[in-house]
Amino acid sequence: MDKKKLPIGIDDFSKLIEDGYYYIDKSLLIEELLKDGAEVILLTRPRRFGKTLNMSMVKEFFSIEKDSKELFKDLKIMNTQYSSYINKYPVIFFSFRDCKGQKEELLSLLKTEIFKEYKKYQFLREKLDSFDKKYFDMVTDELTNFDSNDFIKFNKSIEFLCRIVSEYYKVNPVLLIDEYDTPMMSAYEYDYYEDVRSFFTVLYGSALKGNVYLQKALLTGIQRVAKENIFSGLNNLAVATVITPLYKEYFGLNEDEVTLLLKYYGIELTEDIKAMYNGYNFAGLEIYNPWSILNYARQRHLISYWVNTSTNALIRKTILNADKFFYESFDKLILNKSVSINARLDTSFFEMKNVDTLWGLLINAGYITITGEPDYENDRYTIKIPNKEVKKEFQAIVSGYININESSLKNMFYYLLNKDIDEFSKIYKGIVEQVTSYYDAKENAYHMLMLGMCIYLDSYYDIKSNIEAGDGRCDIMLTALNDKYINILIEFKQGDDVKNLAKTALNQIHSKKYYRNLQGGTLLLGIAHNKKQVYIEHELLSSNSYK
Repeated sequence: MDKKKLPIGIDDFSKLIEDGYYYIDKSLLIEELLKDGAEVILLTRPRRFGKTLNMSMVKEFFSIEKDSKELFKDLKIMNTQYSSYINKYPVIFFSFRDCKGQKEELLSLLKTEIFKEYKKYQFLREKLDSFDKKYFDMVTDELTNFDSNDFIKFNKSIEFLCRIVSEYYKVNPVLLIDEYDTPMMSAYEYDYYEDVRSFFTVLYGSALKGNVYLQKALLTGIQRVAKENIFSGLNNLAVATVITPLYKEYFGLNEDEVTLLLKYYGIELTEDIKAMYNGYNFAGLEIYNPWSILNYARQRHLISYWVNTSTNALIRKTILNADKFFYESFDKLILNKSVSINARLDTSFFEMKNVDTLWGLLINAGYITITGEPDYENDRYTIKIPNKEVKKEFQAIVSGYININESSLKNMFYYLLNKDIDEFSKIYKGIVEQVTSYYDAKENAYHMLMLGMCIYLDSYYDIKSNIEAGDGRCDIMLTALNDKYINILIEFKQGDDVKNLAKTALNQIHSKKYYRNLQGGTLLLGIAHNKKQVYIEHELLSSNSYK
């Protein structure tokens, strides 16, 4: 018997069911939505956690224009009292997940997406009075005019569509907006957010605030935009983030779901798979990344599948402007430590730029996860990197915030692992020259720079920073995980006479005997900096030279 197809990249619910793809039943999300008294609900989750598929499911369930009983006949929602709501409401659906880029590109994509719904309801035009017909024509003309940059002509287009749909069907529509914040995140990334903020304030505000023609609105995205800005005055908004118990089981996969999926395809859930893709904490529930699990089930290679380039670009930009306190905690995360921080999950970084909202962005975007019991009253959380897959994403972030391409870093560490210090030094000096203008302003700058880069070695080494060793504290200690590689000890100095300071750093490693408890050969590096100047002294100790 043939196995069901894996739904890689399939986020159309009807296609998934009709074409016989493997499906994990998340239909009780609909019950929870209907039980939720909030009129406007925002669900924030990382990319690739099933938001668009769930929105497609909700659309198919409620759509008054369809007969969806066949699609849902075997799903849990049909065994509840809320099954009677199937095909009861008109649905207005937008997905803004691809609306990004420079301002002109974003505007064109936004127009195209909104026009799809206007085209769907084109038949209503003949039912309108002369005034509404004129407005309908103005909006559709603007939505199809890609040479125009006039936001104002369609900034109330969603509100208007809600009204004419409600008046025709004699029942208010359900409004669904998938990835509502993608355009704003892109606008921030490309430095034109202030140019479009007022447009989105009106677009969303008019549709969601005091809209008497709205049955219920569901929005998904990565983070909440500040209530005092785009959602100003929106008192009927309920937000469910990764720390909210409501809706926690409907995005991502729990361990039972992963076990059943893998077993269906003849795969056992191993500790290695768990370490790679597990580790997210959604309000106390342990969650796996569904995109990664599906891809692993297909390819059966334990590699990173969670390519998150759109969010990466924003995060690289925000990290670049972080302060030293952020970097101190960030470096601990890289070393697989848990860190206690203050974070704001209830607003967005591009609306309120500070360290708390930056941590909130990293949590909401899935780069770090909360562990332990949060202190909600004081916005205090203990965080960690959830798994090895995300750790690999941090490699891309690190190369981004030091503005170096990954191939240079990989080459540099290739030479280091092969004890070719001359070639290692050439690349390292080149990196320092490129980033000096930024890193000079930061305390322990070069230490943090090297530590950040060392994340590329975490498959081969146990990486520690400022660790007690011998008779002192070693700046960076790389302990080899197997005897194929040598241990590496790094001590930094900064000052005018880099040549002598590099020797001093190397001598300090000896005098403090940082290598006392290490096994196997050890490479000692004394590295001195003075702005763009770098000098490196090194020494290779054999396995028995310090026992």
